Amino acid sequence: MYDELTTLRQEIQNWQTRKFTTFAAVSSFAAGLNGFIVLSNVPLDGRIVSCVFYILFLPAMLLTWMLGRFNIKLGTYLAVIGNSRWERGQVYFLQKKGYKAFGLNRIFAILYASMAAISITIAFVTGGLQQQSQVIGAIVWIFFVLLTIAFIASTVLLYRFSYPVNEFIQAWKSVLSEHPELKH
Repeated sequence: MYDELTTLRQEIQNWQTRKFTTFAAVSSFAAGLNGFIVLSNVPLDGRIVSCVFYILFLPAMLLTWMLGRFNIKLGTYLAVIGNSRWERGQVYFLQKKGYKAFGLNRIFAILYASMAAISITIAFVTGGLQQQSQVIGAIVWIFFVLLTIAFIASTVLLYRFSYPVNEFIQAWKSVLSEHPELKH
């Protein structure tokens, strides 16, 4: 039992580390790309560069959301089935005190949105809108609008829907009531 609980706690820590590593890699790449845009004399269309930033940020945000849900799922498992007073206390504290305010994913959502806003501002200020044929221009606008909508949806997902503590507690309690042999 002790080894299983220790392994699960280490897995939670590994997922948290992956969230920070993903953020560090994405922010480093974004900073480098922003530096290139500012220092290069090549006129780049702000919409196209913005699409590149969206394509960079979207998978990172979705990965962060997914890893946060994994952490909550394992944390609630430890609290309900693992018979750990500390985890149970943490989960119930977060339930009672408004757990969403404590979420790390909310902080990541704000950081990703801030990086995107800064990067897109730099892209439009330095590159502006380059003249293209009507067909290419329309395609670029369509991609820009679609990726903007996807980015906003991912930001809302990461900020608002990352912590289904009550859902997972009920699910684990249901599993425990059906299989009492799982209780440690």
